[in-house]
Amino acid sequence: MERHGTLATGIASILQHCINVPDVHVLTMTGELVDLFDHREQGVQQIITAFTALLPNCKIFVFAGQQGFLQAHQLEARHYSAIASANWLASATFAAQQAGSGLFVDIGSTTTDILLLNETQVQAQGYTDYQRLISQELIYTGIIRTAVMAVAQTALDNGEETGIMAEYFATMADVYRVTGSLMKA
Repeated sequence: MERHGTLATGIASILQHCINVPDVHVLTMTGELVDLFDHREQGVQQIITAFTALLPNCKIFVFAGQQGFLQAHQLEARHYSAIASANWLASATFAAQQAGSGLFVDIGSTTTDILLLNETQVQAQGYTDYQRLISQELIYTGIIRTAVMAVAQTALDNGEETGIMAEYFATMADVYRVTGSLMKA
């Protein structure tokens, strides 16, 4: 089985629940970074390959950052860097078009995006993860996978301040489960 076999199985499973499979599909992604792939470009290519193989008679558009939506069959390797991890911009662009102006905050499993929306436009200072880390529009703190020790060094326990263990196995998911904010999956 090819590396994208698990992805293909997941997509096929979801499509089985569709009464009518739509003719048009739109992809944004961040999954190209998983350990399944040797590098981002390979991840982008294999995710697109999986979708086009499963939906051969459908139009598939892929969000390519500032280039907007491109048809999957027109994509070339030169587009992959704009596609990789552009999900944040797709969400923020949609929110800007709907809300007009405001603050966009998207808290995911690993990261948080914080962006200014002004007159239906995303006012991003950076577009790569590196640029966004510098501008603090991207913060590596999320709800599930962030290590507790990355967020706090102490906590209150029965009114006493106590140190946090510096262990990777304790994540923010544990904190949210203990507080009842996240159901056990």
